[in-house]
Amino acid sequence: MKDELERLFRHSVVFLVGLIFQRAARVLLLPLYWSVFPPAQFGLLDLFEVFIQTMVLTFSFALPTAYIKFHRIDEKEGVAPEVLRGTILALSLGGLVLLGLAMVCFQTPLSWLFFNGRHPQLYAIAGGAIVANIAFLLVQGFLRAHGRAVIFTLLSSVQFLLLLLLNVYFVKWQGMGLDGVLWSTTLACALPALIYAVAGARGARLRFEGAIARRLFRFALPLVPFGLIALLLMISARLFLQHFHGAAAVGVFSAANRVALVLMLVCVTPFQTAWGYLGLDYLRHKDAREIFARMFTYLLVIGLWSFLLVAAVGREMILRFGKTHYLPSLPYVAPLMVGYLMVLFFYWANIVLVGHNMTARMLLISLLPFVISVGGGWITIPRYGIDAACILFPIAMATQTILTAFCARRIVGFGLEQSRVLKTLAAFFICYIVGEGILRAVPDWRLLIAVAEIAVFPLLLFAFGFLTHAEMAWLRKWYRAGKKTPR
Repeated sequence: MKDELERLFRHSVVFLVGLIFQRAARVLLLPLYWSVFPPAQFGLLDLFEVFIQTMVLTFSFALPTAYIKFHRIDEKEGVAPEVLRGTILALSLGGLVLLGLAMVCFQTPLSWLFFNGRHPQLYAIAGGAIVANIAFLLVQGFLRAHGRAVIFTLLSSVQFLLLLLLNVYFVKWQGMGLDGVLWSTTLACALPALIYAVAGARGARLRFEGAIARRLFRFALPLVPFGLIALLLMISARLFLQHFHGAAAVGVFSAANRVALVLMLVCVTPFQTAWGYLGLDYLRHKDAREIFARMFTYLLVIGLWSFLLVAAVGREMILRFGKTHYLPSLPYVAPLMVGYLMVLFFYWANIVLVGHNMTARMLLISLLPFVISVGGGWITIPRYGIDAACILFPIAMATQTILTAFCARRIVGFGLEQSRVLKTLAAFFICYIVGEGILRAVPDWRLLIAVAEIAVFPLLLFAFGFLTHAEMAWLRKWYRAGKKTPR
């Protein structure tokens, strides 16, 4: 089991580097956006990104996920690689044709849903960004399926540099505003995907097969409404805020959400990227329950430690760069991070359902969280605004995670790590509650308090006896090997 966990760790670290490059531009560009855009325009920018994500999820037809699953499992059962690649490519091109038709036929309702019927000039640019994102997503799916973490990192680095430079050029130097952001997104996704597609096309054999296409559709199509529902769980608050409180409220909420998304960047997404294909291999392992249970414990430690780190960094970002416009977003960062932390454990359990072709069950599971998020938002957000949005989001995410883990309970091994889970939660709450209490009394000490929280958390885990005897022995062995290494 140790080898499997070490393998997952190595791949996650490499993917972490790539995803940091890919997503870090969104964080690094916040000072630029906050200095150029008032909250109302920043809210519109966030709504355009939500629109792009929604359309990408719909018209990619979950084919990147399907490719990963079929490559890791079904190719071993007789599906030819060239057939799988050719069929995926043909279905993807068909999806892009449907995307174009939908953008033309449903322009009015889509514009009303996301932008209250305004900004038609940006709608066409967003269409190009959607196509570019789908292409880049397919390339990423191919690299993940084959475990090519290094190439994934290189392409992500190229996208990072392009997105950063193009935003500075279009938004800062050319003064193009939201148009510049959308053009930057389009080019930053399209160019790396095109480069990889041209380089990888040489010698590639492709063949379409109708039987494989039907199998792919049976697997992937339930993932489309599931993905849309999962996305709506995250974005519905912004749509309600837009319609009931205006784009300025969306801007304040989005500022807090962008900071909370740092937790997704450093913790959730790297794990999901590696676990999305390695977890499929572990399902058939003789120690599957122990691997999943141990992984839950490690994820809890990493997730809560990241929570303390991101809370400190996010607080400083808003205070330093947010100016007076974005300071109201400060109290909303922590509850949004709780929701994203739930996403981490949702991915941990969800791989069991994916590996057993339970995509229809995944869709059914998502209905109750969807009702909580959308139904609760419709009732509460018109009256309570951002406060209601930040309460509903973690509740919906926690509900989805618990239901998914319950359906996967034969694999995930809930009862194997109870003691260590309780120790981890106790250490976190001691650090966070005491730290927040001191911060309220002496707010000028925020940096010192944040450093103390981050440092004390692992010390408390050690004091509580978190590490097992086997883990202590491994650490001693690793330490001695390091001392013996010649310098």
